[in-house]
Amino acid sequence: MRKGTRLLDITISHTNPAVAKAVADAIAIEYQAELTGARSDDRSSSEDILTKESDKARNLLQTAQNAFANYQRALTTLKELEDKERIVAELSRRYLPKHPRLLAANGELDGLQQKFLLEFEAARSSAADKGYWQDHAEEWSDAAEGDMVNKLLVARRLLLARASVLNSEITSQTNVFNSILVRIQETGINSKATESEMEISSLSQLPGAPSSPKSSQVIGAGAMSGMMLGILIALLFVKLDNKFHTVAQIERETQLPILAAVSDIQPQVLESVAKQKKVDLNLVHPARQKWDKRIVFREGVSATTFAEMFRVLRASVSLLGDEKKRKITLFSSALPGEGKSLISSNFALAAAQSGKHTVLVDLDLRKPSIHKNFGLKRDSHPVGTTEVLAGQAKLEDAIFTHTGDDRLHLVLCGKQAPNPGELLNATALEEMLDQLSQEYDIVVVDSAPLLAVPDTRLIIPLVDNFCLVSRAEYVPKGAVRRALELLQHDGQSPAGIVFNGFTEKRRLIGQNYSYGNYQTNKYGRAYRYGYGSYGAYGSEDS
Repeated sequence: MRKGTRLLDITISHTNPAVAKAVADAIAIEYQAELTGARSDDRSSSEDILTKESDKARNLLQTAQNAFANYQRALTTLKELEDKERIVAELSRRYLPKHPRLLAANGELDGLQQKFLLEFEAARSSAADKGYWQDHAEEWSDAAEGDMVNKLLVARRLLLARASVLNSEITSQTNVFNSILVRIQETGINSKATESEMEISSLSQLPGAPSSPKSSQVIGAGAMSGMMLGILIALLFVKLDNKFHTVAQIERETQLPILAAVSDIQPQVLESVAKQKKVDLNLVHPARQKWDKRIVFREGVSATTFAEMFRVLRASVSLLGDEKKRKITLFSSALPGEGKSLISSNFALAAAQSGKHTVLVDLDLRKPSIHKNFGLKRDSHPVGTTEVLAGQAKLEDAIFTHTGDDRLHLVLCGKQAPNPGELLNATALEEMLDQLSQEYDIVVVDSAPLLAVPDTRLIIPLVDNFCLVSRAEYVPKGAVRRALELLQHDGQSPAGIVFNGFTEKRRLIGQNYSYGNYQTNKYGRAYRYGYGSYGAYGSEDS
């Protein structure tokens, strides 16, 4: 096309093609008349009006921008103040009022409050927005005579309200100014076009065949849309899947070694094996008859692959270092319900059956489970870790020996304490664990979940081997990442992960590094131990 040529594409939808043609031709003819000067006088007057309006909008915009710039420093300081308030609130939940970190944070907060009030006063006194503050002087003068909290509250509200109004005014005036500039530009283009000659090259033509719908295009678009929708749905399911399914997956995403993979333990499978072995219950120790059905080191089932998994765990822990120097092994998890107590119980029995003099200590003071695993009540022994840590009893009085295995002793939780977190004193804990490590070959500790309460983070520095239990198809990936971040913040890291409760599948045997002999169903939904959400942790039905 030559310079200055315009292509006008007119589309008219009508059931009668002749009517559509007539309307399109009429529009083209009318457009030609307009561009050739039929409305030149009106266009000239419109341009003058637009010019005046643009000058007015520019002045209002500059005034609003100058006023808003006056508050930038105060707004920046307010943002710093709000960030510091959030930090102080978080520290207040974690530390006592006299803690050095909390005192330092409060000092910085006071400095930011003073700085904010000074910058607010400077902005309010500026000549750029003097008229506005003269109208609101009474409200601020009343607040200035009050306490610091009221002054901060009023200053913050007045500043944000004024900044919001100015910001809205700037946006509105910018849109008005840009709209006027566009209209002025269009008017100039139209004025130039009126000076040129114009002719219609061709009017509309009636189609020989229907232009739409075209079946081939509709089918192709439908097939492409269906394929894209399927891909999006598949990607969405992958994105929403936030659970660990295989050992290879959790090892890859946590970058931690896997100490053992423990498949789903089903009591009915173990009972079936025991029946095949024709175990005579009359010959079984009475204490062992009360054990939880998921304890795998019992008569008739200690040769199953379930027991072999815990022997693998025992070997992995022993390879972490010299057993004589690394006696204390702690088991915990990110969330409640991941099976840490059952893992620690079976691990302790595996150590005892290897000939090691072993003690299993229940330090989950809020929701203990060790006594349940061995068919006991919480008060089966009058003294537990609660009484020892509170200084009400000696450690030797808390040893429970009637477990059903001569090489395994227990230290149960004891009575329910009104303030379990206060009992976890580092000195008392260290003394208790040191004494146990001197008297026993292996010390196994079961503690509370990491994200539910902070108890375990106080115990970890006092143990030799820390094992994190993660349950397949249960714990969210974000929970495990959050637990590892907390440990990293404390300067700690697990020795490895125990991948618990996965369902053995033939196609995943290589992914789970496991045996594959038993096909089992999902485990754990009926064994959540009453934890509920984080906030429910610690409510007990003993």
